[in-house]
Amino acid sequence: ICLVFFFQAEDGIRDFCLSRGLGDVYKRQVHGGPKRGREAQYASELLAHIRHQNFLDGRYPEVASYITSPGPEGRQLSRATLEAYKIGVGTETFTNEEGERVELPVVYFPMFAPRSSKSKKEEVDVQSISNSNVRLVRNKVRAIGREMKHFQRMEPSPGFWGLFGLNVVPADAEFIVLTEGEYDAMAVYEATGLPAISLPNGASHLPVQVLPWLERFKRIYLWMDNDEVGRENAAAFAKKLGVNRTYLVQPLRGEPNPAKDANDALRAGQNLLEIITAARPMTQDNMTTFSEMRHVVRNRIFKYSENLGLQSEYFAWFNAKLKGFRRGELTIMTGGTGSGKTTLLSQLSLDFCRRGVSTLWGSFEVKNEILMTNMLMQYANTNLTTEKEKFEHYADEFERLPLFFLKFFGSTEVDKIISTVEYAVYTFDIGHVIIDNLQFLLSGQGGRGYDKFDLQDDAIAKLRQLATTRNIHVTL
Repeated sequence: ICLVFFFQAEDGIRDFCLSRGLGDVYKRQVHGGPKRGREAQYASELLAHIRHQNFLDGRYPEVASYITSPGPEGRQLSRATLEAYKIGVGTETFTNEEGERVELPVVYFPMFAPRSSKSKKEEVDVQSISNSNVRLVRNKVRAIGREMKHFQRMEPSPGFWGLFGLNVVPADAEFIVLTEGEYDAMAVYEATGLPAISLPNGASHLPVQVLPWLERFKRIYLWMDNDEVGRENAAAFAKKLGVNRTYLVQPLRGEPNPAKDANDALRAGQNLLEIITAARPMTQDNMTTFSEMRHVVRNRIFKYSENLGLQSEYFAWFNAKLKGFRRGELTIMTGGTGSGKTTLLSQLSLDFCRRGVSTLWGSFEVKNEILMTNMLMQYANTNLTTEKEKFEHYADEFERLPLFFLKFFGSTEVDKIISTVEYAVYTFDIGHVIIDNLQFLLSGQGGRGYDKFDLQDDAIAKLRQLATTRNIHVTL
């Protein structure tokens, strides 16, 4: 029997990248630079050139048809735009859910980084998609078709951070459009001619390593998806980019059918330039206006059920009782030893994490390798000890989740945890923090009776304050 009580208050690592300073968070996915013991590599210029030439020569016509055709199944992008962004086409082998190797048609999105002053003087090879200002560092490989987008990966792995579209940005540009996805960036460029780049990992993360590359722009138009995750992360990203120069792109007032993203707006025939020029910057943290919040209020009224919070796909009772996952709140889960608290939290965290909520796990009772093993089994929804052929497929998918783990174990000072979480929120855009559990976290730190109660009360107060000030959800 599992008895779970929820008390919910409402109110207003080692990274794989080369330039990191946080040693208390362990990242279990490839989002950026090299893993320990392995050297980061640059993408092959020759291979990228061949893949781009495949597109120019009309090879893999099914891929070209998908990205150029209008309608619900196409992306409606012109050949000129695709040439400018140096996309490539081809096929790649992936492992499906049954553990079988399947060959799928894919698009290669090249990601670039600014050249150093020294490398700018070097001659650019003729068989290269780089130019004198930027160099190719990585590729995002993604299967075509919306239902196939989970078949994607970064190459090489490990690799370096890069930005898709950086090669189309003029050296003297003073503003830029930053979108959530690659197709959105190309849609903006297609419709307006404005320089547009995309986030490396969608809505889940704006790496601090790329922030210096964006410092030269006086204005950044941030166009996130018009959904719960996009709206939540837009505010966080604007603070990282600078609230005074970041203009949030939102659907036009009175638009009866607001588009989810820039590519959808293009395909719906909407005026993307008008949408961008109507963008406004965030107001200061301590004040706001109805004008700034008008689109939020509209969404809450017109899409009331959708704005109750991010719904669980696994637990109907969770949606019925708590209405969904929301930031800025603290949830306390209680139950006897062995009642299934960690198992339930693992499933809930995977549920929200796979839909873009960057999650930080603090497991003070169960070691990370055991927790990861159990969570991978839950993610696969199968016993991988008896179906080993499926491991690679699910491990690849699990590795791409925006999922992080604290390296603390056992008794730990709460203030040390909070300082690490605050750094992780800024660095990795964490939206959900799980502390499992309070008993092991505080073990041996207090006396008995009221001293122990005061210690727990103080810890919960600090975590509740953290949830409010950092606009994250803390589950304890």
